[in-house]
Amino acid sequence: MKWLTNNRTSVIYTIVLLLSMFLMYTGLTKVWEGDLFYHNIIDSPIFGGESMALVTSWVFPFLEILTAMALLWSKTRRLGLFMALGLFLAITIYLVSNIYFSESIPCTCRTFFSMLDWQGHLYPTLGCLVITVLTIILYPTKTKRTSTYKTHFVAQQSQE
Repeated sequence: MKWLTNNRTSVIYTIVLLLSMFLMYTGLTKVWEGDLFYHNIIDSPIFGGESMALVTSWVFPFLEILTAMALLWSKTRRLGLFMALGLFLAITIYLVSNIYFSESIPCTCRTFFSMLDWQGHLYPTLGCLVITVLTIILYPTKTKRTSTYKTHFVAQQSQE
């Protein structure tokens, strides 16, 4: 535990970098193979209709890429972690609902995830979900800063 306390920042940056690379990869893959992702969604019984599939096939990759960029910038990193948490929750719900409540499971993966079945897709997603929650817990909270004017004013008052 002492090691984690001493290397907390390095651990957080490493996890954030890995999550960002994973989300950027999956987002860009969905954009490059947009027709496949669209047909995967439209064939899913969870999303009903072409309009929902069309909106989801554009919004979801955009959110993945936006989240990946938010994780890399220090000012938006906390927001990016919560966005990643939301995305991983959504993916987990989608996978679980397809595995347990769907009669036919659409799968059109062409990447290295193609060797996994739908339950196999669930494990990396759950792993990313747990890692994201742990990173949010480890992430330092903001401290209150006093303005320099206030500090200067108090310093002058104490000298008098």
